[in-house]
Amino acid sequence: MSGTAKTHVSEQVCGDYVTGISPAVSRWVGLFSTAPTDVAATGVELAGGAYARQPITFGAGVNQTPHGRLYTNNLAANFATATTNWGTLPEYGVFDAVSGGNLIYHDALTGPPSVVIGQTFSLPVGTVTYLED
Repeated sequence: MSGTAKTHVSEQVCGDYVTGISPAVSRWVGLFSTAPTDVAATGVELAGGAYARQPITFGAGVNQTPHGRLYTNNLAANFATATTNWGTLPEYGVFDAVSGGNLIYHDALTGPPSVVIGQTFSLPVGTVTYLED
C-alpha cells in the first residue's frame, strides 16, 4: 500500500489530528473467538452472552521514525458482563458499524485473555493500536 493510501486509511480509522479532521464515521471495536485473516469474512466474532461491539476513539497519532504515526485508543472500551462463557479472545477488530459493516483492521490481544460467565472485559486506554507504517 502506498504512503498516500496508508495515510488515507489512518485518517479514516483514527482521524487526522494534525489538520483537525475527525474520522469519516464512528468506529466500533469487536472481539473474536477465532482470529480473522486479511481475507474478507474470515474469523468468528463473539455473539450472544451480552456481547456487543463498543465505540472506540483514538488520540492524535505519535510519529514513529522511520514509520508513520501510531494511534491508540484514548478511552477504554468496556464490554458488558458476560452472561455465557466467551472463551479465549485471540484478537480484536475495528469496524465501521455497530453490527455488520466492514472489518477495517484487526490485531492480536496479549495473552490472549479468556472471559467466563460473570466477568467483564475491557480494552484499557492504549490497548487498541493502529500503526500507519
